[in-house]
Amino acid sequence: MIFPAPGGALQTFAERHGIRIGARAIAPGDEVRLWPEEAEALAALRLERRRASGAARALARNLLAEFGARPCAIGRDGDGVPLWPPGFAGSLAHDETHALAAVARSEKISALGADLEPDAPLASELLELVATPAECARYDLALLRRRVLFVVKEAAFKALFPADRRFLDFHDIEIDLGSGRARTKFGGRCLFAWEGGAKIVALAAREA
Repeated sequence: MIFPAPGGALQTFAERHGIRIGARAIAPGDEVRLWPEEAEALAALRLERRRASGAARALARNLLAEFGARPCAIGRDGDGVPLWPPGFAGSLAHDETHALAAVARSEKISALGADLEPDAPLASELLELVATPAECARYDLALLRRRVLFVVKEAAFKALFPADRRFLDFHDIEIDLGSGRARTKFGGRCLFAWEGGAKIVALAAREA
């Protein structure tokens, strides 16, 4: 596994909540890992997106198999949310080079969110778009310039959206890096963990 690191924050978070995670580099040919119904649902996407989706879904099927689940297609609904087999929650993510998947039993975790981005500075014009005034006051400029809040909020959105189907702006989500908790101004809450390195990777979970 390229990341998360063994014994790191993400691995510890995953073990605590019964989540299995996997990640790897996207490779040419990963688009053929899509099952026919997945390929049909994603046919309008460009090749690079289909390839990344194939890599992420292959990872997810491996994780489901670790739980004893039979291999299955992972489609998506009209809002683009992945469809998991009964009894499971999960999340898929990718950037241009790597794919990530996370899976848990839904009796413990009702929804998961995962995201990753290169650990490169945010464009200056995006700082105030991503961080709320409270976050700007709470965290130093060096952290705000990284993509930490961006990645954590993307993961939190994925964990929170399936419950109420409410689309959220970055300022609708408040992140407390100290407690590992995220909340929205509409009352949604989830837990999260993140790691930095060549990539910033975040995992968010809404407990059942």
